[in-house]
Amino acid sequence: MDDSAGKSTDGSVDDTVFRYLDYRKYLRDYYEERKRLGRISYRSFAQRAKLGSPNYLKLVIDGERNLTPAMAARFARACGLSGKAHEFFLELVEFTHAKSLDERAARYTGLKRFAQYREARRLDLAQDAYHSQWFLPAIRELVTLECFAEDPEWIARRLVPPIKPSEVEGAIHPARARVAAPQRAATTAAV
Repeated sequence: MDDSAGKSTDGSVDDTVFRYLDYRKYLRDYYEERKRLGRISYRSFAQRAKLGSPNYLKLVIDGERNLTPAMAARFARACGLSGKAHEFFLELVEFTHAKSLDERAARYTGLKRFAQYREARRLDLAQDAYHSQWFLPAIRELVTLECFAEDPEWIARRLVPPIKPSEVEGAIHPARARVAAPQRAATTAAV
């Protein structure tokens, strides 16, 4: 078996881990790709990760075993992950094991702090932002009405519960709202 654990075909560190939201899926894809190339077996992975059981990777992939933080670090090293990719894998394990919605949301925030993740999952993050405020999809639906008026006050009055016209402005013109907010704060502070 070859020792190119987490290297891509050009020898650079494999950053594909940033495309995943489930570490088991990453490990499955990691194993299957290297197995296809004749570069890995469960036994060779177990040796790299210093595992006592040659089928432990399979048990983890199949969901029959979970990874502790210490074991996650060993798996990351065995996959050849280092630096940010290694850190991301550890956070991904915690995200996958999160028990409550609050813990899952906190772990997802941890994943989003990695620039490589944000780049790999740009569309997911855009969808996440779109659904982050209940009124964004509602405004989108209002736009389809024949009587629609692109007036923040008109839109704000039609939503239940009503929102502020400034929130509508931020939804319709997010870039303009980000610039206007600091200007409003500076004007208010000067008064």
